[in-house]
Amino acid sequence: MTKEAESETSLEGTELEVAQRARSAGIGITWQTGFDLSWGSKVEQHESKFFLLDFPNGRQRRPFIIQSRLLPLLARENFEHWTFLGDYCAFLDKSRNSIEAVVRGLDRGQRILSSWIFSEIPGYEELEGGDIAERYADFENIWERSNWRIPIPIGTAKHQKIELGTASPVSTLTIKDAYLWPLQRQVALKIHNTSALRHDEALEVLERCSSALFFEFDMLRAFPLSLMRRDDDVLEIPRNRDEHNKPLGPMRTSYARQAVSLYLYGSSATGVPLLQYLAYYQAIEHFFPTFLNQSTLHRIRNTFRDPLFDIDSDRDVQKIIDLMRANTRESSSERNQLKITLRACIDESEVTAFLAESPNIHEFLSKSNEISGVNKLNQRSDESLLDQIARRVYSIRCRIVHTKEAGGDANARPLLPFDKEADLLEHDINLVRFLAQKVIIAANEGRLSI
Repeated sequence: MTKEAESETSLEGTELEVAQRARSAGIGITWQTGFDLSWGSKVEQHESKFFLLDFPNGRQRRPFIIQSRLLPLLARENFEHWTFLGDYCAFLDKSRNSIEAVVRGLDRGQRILSSWIFSEIPGYEELEGGDIAERYADFENIWERSNWRIPIPIGTAKHQKIELGTASPVSTLTIKDAYLWPLQRQVALKIHNTSALRHDEALEVLERCSSALFFEFDMLRAFPLSLMRRDDDVLEIPRNRDEHNKPLGPMRTSYARQAVSLYLYGSSATGVPLLQYLAYYQAIEHFFPTFLNQSTLHRIRNTFRDPLFDIDSDRDVQKIIDLMRANTRESSSERNQLKITLRACIDESEVTAFLAESPNIHEFLSKSNEISGVNKLNQRSDESLLDQIARRVYSIRCRIVHTKEAGGDANARPLLPFDKEADLLEHDINLVRFLAQKVIIAANEGRLSI
């Protein structure tokens, strides 16, 4: 770019309007002509005028670059009321009490999302001649023409809703270096009628809603989604995928974001079985302290509630101490913590049904020596099926992280990438993924609200 910024007297029409509105709202704006874009050894000179706006982004600022020819898109928005959210391609529009965030696919080769991926989902509707088409009619030759949405209610609230659908062109421009490319419309998550009007509150609403939606979407569609971040690489080609026909929503439940993040990371790690297995395992592990302490607290609370309990009796107080010691002994074994968590979250009938619906998985897990150092599942055993699963899951975990601690076969060598056994983990990955789903659901954070 040239070093000399042009003066406002060189602006007219939409350029002048946007510059004046930005400055009135306290949004920094500069503009210059010419831009050097390097492609390896090739350098192209762009003579377009580029505008740089400096939007609020919590305690920081977010640079937003747009070419002059696209300024009419920005002028049609209430951009003076925008606050960008975290490091996502997302913003809060305070004038509309809405949040819009660009969504990407997590599966490799499926980063850029198109309408055809969602077109078979119940609730999908095309928007022809609607608000988006009318506001951007002059620019339809730049973007994919399809405008669509899938409305998703929030519980029983009629005035609050979220939706997946076509991203507005200006939100597409929040993607890194999008101002240099022929623009392709993206998919966006839109949250309407939110009460959050501050950056941190809106960011928390966005992360909570997206975690819940993406978790349930992956369960229903076997298709992992994520919020797009500014530095994400999006230049990949979509590929086909089988879909199911169960509608989304209404959204009622909020889930632990850290556990959902690990779960979605596992869903994205296709082709990397050891990483995928560990990610799902860690999503379960996230709740070990919760359910270990929950059991102990329940027993201690019941002891205090006993009418015969005497606080002045050393023998009665010793009962409390013994319960706490038992909790310490249980917490010393990670395998025991896994067992406690699975018992607290999953009914044995659910596991039996899962295996019955997945005969290939059941057959594989019931065989001996397919993967060395792990137990097979035997539904006729005196040991409960859940406890057998806990032993198997933990044994594989130990082999992946190269440990020989309790639960692993001391004679089994570590599982390594590209080993034949690593390629055999597919059915165990499906099992631990199912377990992670059930644990995340059981440990939910209550009603979802925006």
